[in-house]
Amino acid sequence: MGISSRIAAACLRHYKIDAIVLPTNTREGYELARKHIHTEVCHPLKGVVGDLLGFLEQEKQRLGQEAVTSRYVFILPTTDGPCRFGKYRETVRFFLDDEGYADLPIAGPTTKTDYLDILSGKYTARDQMTIQKLLLRGLIASDLLDDITLRYRPYCPKDQIEQLKELRLTELEQCLVDGCSVRELVAWGQETVRQFSRFQSAERFPLVLYSGEIYMRMHDPYTNNVIEKLEENRLEVVRCSMIEWFDYINCTNLLQTRCRIATALKTFDWRDFFGGLAAWTKLTVKYAYIRHIRKVLSKPFHEVLNGRHSLPPMMTLLKTLETAGEFHSSVSGESILGIGMVYVLLHGLSGRHGRGISGIFHVGPFTCMHEGVVTAKTEGMIRRWRKQHPDVVFPVIDAYFGDSPNPNLDAEIAIFREQCYQKQYLAAQQPELVSVG
Repeated sequence: MGISSRIAAACLRHYKIDAIVLPTNTREGYELARKHIHTEVCHPLKGVVGDLLGFLEQEKQRLGQEAVTSRYVFILPTTDGPCRFGKYRETVRFFLDDEGYADLPIAGPTTKTDYLDILSGKYTARDQMTIQKLLLRGLIASDLLDDITLRYRPYCPKDQIEQLKELRLTELEQCLVDGCSVRELVAWGQETVRQFSRFQSAERFPLVLYSGEIYMRMHDPYTNNVIEKLEENRLEVVRCSMIEWFDYINCTNLLQTRCRIATALKTFDWRDFFGGLAAWTKLTVKYAYIRHIRKVLSKPFHEVLNGRHSLPPMMTLLKTLETAGEFHSSVSGESILGIGMVYVLLHGLSGRHGRGISGIFHVGPFTCMHEGVVTAKTEGMIRRWRKQHPDVVFPVIDAYFGDSPNPNLDAEIAIFREQCYQKQYLAAQQPELVSVG
């Protein structure tokens, strides 16, 4: 998904695994996906299936089917819970078998293990821990690169910004292949900031939070690069990051493991108690590591990205929503994140420092259950809030993508833009009337 796939592949190459990222959004892949997925069931699933089958077909023409099957392993991170994403591996397996690739293996880490099972087989526990740390560093660094790109791109020549982004990403990949240290990544960050800082603009557009289903918000080709359309409408976008997902999975696993330990104590199940305690220790170490590395790697970017981020920490977000009775973290999936962001912005819990969020652009796949829950829940929250606070401006747009075009999207974005500018103006003139951001 997006540049994070390149980060994961670079980390695997550090262990001499010849990992590559699949070409995406190709015509051949789209046609092969349509062969198996006839309706708009799940746009990300169609993207994954199409990208994989399109690549395999291309390689089959070059090498032959037997050679392809013996040469490649498809790595697909998965989750569990009430989402089709939890069944991607089984679904993709079915399509591969149907296309004659029954012997092509599918592997990949899961949320059940907090993604600690990236490496297996001949690799040791130390190798698993090392690649976990390398991956987290790389994802945080790539998120910062994406963030600084979105900070400057609306105001500068797009081709020059994209070229610089690619150069810095290529260098980051090589750093990860070499197994770089935190100090080396900090130096990479300092140089990245230095090179981007030559693009200066005094003008700043309203800031829009770009949230939603992880595949759609991170993988721009499958939203028809709608972020660029927002920028063309003189809006500055801040994207919910990839590390946010890892942080969320870690926090929910921590909460579930605490319940496991408490239950084991009540039932005197000492085996499960000590197993839960060992798991809790690993999760707690990862929780602390994510925060430490994020703080260290973000330091060179503080000045140029000032004011773009003001949402509360993940654990605070989850507990705030539970305390308010709006949702519960035991319901797995991304719904709680989208609902939580709207809640904290509505109630002014995101902090007053920085420029503040002027609007939320929420993306999701057509027919996605989780994002449908987010839309239904947040629309009700916003309606109730507006009844009590009629003067508050709270621009939100829910954009769903699939095979069917959205003929009204341009008009909706135009209205959304005007509301964001109105929100920004009111925030400057009458901040007491504006709780968003």
